Amino acid sequence: SLPVGQWNTCKITCVGRHVRVELNGQLASEAHFDTVPPQGDDPPMRDVPDVGHIGLQNHDSVVEFRNIRIREIR
Repeated sequence: SLPVGQWNTCKITCVGRHVRVELNGQLASEAHFDTVPPQGDDPPMRDVPDVGHIGLQNHDSVVEFRNIRIREIR
């Protein structure tokens, strides 16, 4: 991630139940929902529906989002 005051770029690609996350052009995470083990009190990802709301989260600091775009891959 970039220093405080600079904007990071995040690209999330979902194809079926496979998710790939890139941060500033570098692979940050990649997983297939059906193989991710449960964590804490969360249900296993295999039980999460394929449709629903999109959520943005943060952990214990100020965060801002801008230029959010969602497009369907065909």
